[in-house]
Amino acid sequence: MIKICLIALAAYLLGSVSSSVMLSSLLFRADVRKHGSGNAGATNVARNFGMKAGVATLLCDMLKALVAMGFGLWLGGELGKAVAGIACLLGHFFPVFFEFKGGKGISVGAVVAAFIGWPHFLFVVVMFVIGVALTRIVSVGSVMAAAGLPLALLLFGGSGPEWALGLVGAAAVIWQHRQNIRRLLRGEEKQFRAKN
Repeated sequence: MIKICLIALAAYLLGSVSSSVMLSSLLFRADVRKHGSGNAGATNVARNFGMKAGVATLLCDMLKALVAMGFGLWLGGELGKAVAGIACLLGHFFPVFFEFKGGKGISVGAVVAAFIGWPHFLFVVVMFVIGVALTRIVSVGSVMAAAGLPLALLLFGGSGPEWALGLVGAAAVIWQHRQNIRRLLRGEEKQFRAKN
């Protein structure tokens, strides 16, 4: 139990390292949460500060999830991996270092899928690409990718902790996109265009 608590704390704190806020502040002397959609994520960074900054944010967020889940797996096995994934997502959503205003979890969710299995990761990436290619709306791809993770578990299997991680992670990411879903239903969600 002590190991699991340590994993959860470490993963939450790592998840709370908001790459978008840090990069936008360091490179552009601005808080990305005060621009565009107000979301602390790679898409909003790309919209407001350019594609290079958006990709850098994506990679940094994926790196923190990789470290968190790698630590969880090393210290606590399959259960530790699942706990780390969920805790890292929570940190990303509600970062203690940045007023609990974080991102929507797609970058961290991609690493969660990769730690479940490479077929699962590739499946959710394909779902994301299809969604964005058909609509040019990132939130469509994001929701499709999140919803695709439980389907990937059905197709390719997973352990008990991986099922818990996949179901909780997918539900959490979709919940974080609830405002996007409302805008989609009203036909108000904007297509993606990165700043030049």
